[in-house]
Amino acid sequence: MAQAAMDAFWGSCGIAPESMFAISQRYAQVRQATRPMIGGKPRARDLASCSQLGQCRTLAVGLAETARTASMTSRPSPLRHLRILCAPIHDVQCRDRGGTPTSFGAAGIRERADLQRLLRANIEIVAPDTLIISEEFGAWDASARRIDLLGIDRDANLVVIELKRDDTGAHMELQALRYAAMVARMTFDQASVTYQAYLDRSRLAEGASTGQPTGTEVEQTREDARATLLKFLGWDEPNESAFAQEVRIVLVAADFSRELTTSVMWLNERDLDIRCVQLQPYKLGNQLLLQVDQIIPIREASEYQVQVREKARRERAGKLTTNDWTRFDLTIGDRTFARLPKRRLIYQVVRYLVESLRKSPEEIDAVLLHSRPWTRVDREVDSAGFRDAIAAAEEQGGSRVDLRRIMCDDDELLHFDGRTYALTKMWGTTTLPSLEAIRASFPDAQFKYESSSDV
Repeated sequence: MAQAAMDAFWGSCGIAPESMFAISQRYAQVRQATRPMIGGKPRARDLASCSQLGQCRTLAVGLAETARTASMTSRPSPLRHLRILCAPIHDVQCRDRGGTPTSFGAAGIRERADLQRLLRANIEIVAPDTLIISEEFGAWDASARRIDLLGIDRDANLVVIELKRDDTGAHMELQALRYAAMVARMTFDQASVTYQAYLDRSRLAEGASTGQPTGTEVEQTREDARATLLKFLGWDEPNESAFAQEVRIVLVAADFSRELTTSVMWLNERDLDIRCVQLQPYKLGNQLLLQVDQIIPIREASEYQVQVREKARRERAGKLTTNDWTRFDLTIGDRTFARLPKRRLIYQVVRYLVESLRKSPEEIDAVLLHSRPWTRVDREVDSAGFRDAIAAAEEQGGSRVDLRRIMCDDDELLHFDGRTYALTKMWGTTTLPSLEAIRASFPDAQFKYESSSDV
């Protein structure tokens, strides 16, 4: 009797009962097979390294997702009658069509099961040019918090999308800021893994609804995530230096309190990118109309506000900068170099040590107050050869070198014992202390410098 009721329930959800039986049976088999490997008591950290767990865990997640989907579809959803009007509120008024304003609660629309599912399938209405890579994302330690929807835009920026069904969006901005900080260091490879898990769950749930939850569909999509991400971004290969340079935030709610909008506008003035999108449901006969309106920043003023924000950022940077633009006159023997910036000042002294005093770059490195002053190629090359060698090393897994930050033109490279060296340009406040360290460590180095009188 109970089994017949369950079969009828799964059938009403469009899910073949025999498919649910196949999932549960396979899950039990794999779980039993893994018990001897871990002393009879499954533990997540042990199972994570077991090849059979991948299938076991996927099936378990699929079973949970199927049950969740079934519970969401076990009663008629008002979203079946929901139409979306994606237009600014002053252009198209739902009430002009005879619609009556209502609330999501009154319309029986649930936040996660209904509204979040709708936005996931129509993400362009709140975040154009965005690819969703995860739902309910929470891959961090010691936190039960979850990002409603995590996406990536065409500029390879991560997009945190937070949703509230109520009329205030209380504390959404603070919650979203925490999430943005948590994902800010995500790499392309991590995003690929996250997206793959999202695809796997989606495909498995889809397979369950069609009566084929065997895992075959999931296995066939193993390469989908990485390839889809690259295609979406227009990349031939991953570019970690360009990935996730910014984290954008999209807040979606029925309405926003004055405190929240004030906070968001202030944060946007400080170089953050936060958007507030209002969703207003209207009832029209037996249909629900959903009006979508971006209220911060106003769509027509978005580009202007970006320009204003960038101008303010540059002005603040100018006020806060601690850069020292002092120029120096350097004398080495009978040669004088006038009005040198600090990076050229130390370069000329180091060049003198290498070429005239035959001090090795390694000897000099030992006294310089810099963690990594040299970039080296283990043969004599010109500037073009140096750049090619660095690129080749990166392709073979070497650390990335920003050529803009080192002195690698033909008249800047230094050669010693068959090797080629480029000195860093990035010295900051260590320039003058490093020069004094050179003077103390190499008494035979005869040079002097002073601030230029004509500044």
